Amino acid sequence: MFVIIKSQLSPRAGLEREDVLMKANELMLAEAFRKEAVSGFEKYLPRIVDCLELLSEEEIWWRPNEASNSAGNLVLHL
Repeated sequence: MFVIIKSQLSPRAGLEREDVLMKANELMLAEAFRKEAVSGFEKYLPRIVDCLELLSEEEIWWRPNEASNSAGNLVLHL
């Protein structure tokens, strides 16, 4: 059996372990977000395409005012 006496650890040892655990949690969260984003795009992309096909090019790029974006501009950002 191997025992580490607390005084043998550097003051930073506990923080290093916390840093590793936080990094692992961040990676898991990022992967969960990525999977959810891909799932959403796969689900909604066909619906978006279907809706855009109902509009003329003029309607896709129409903006109600200067401060607003067109549907086409919003889709470009996806």
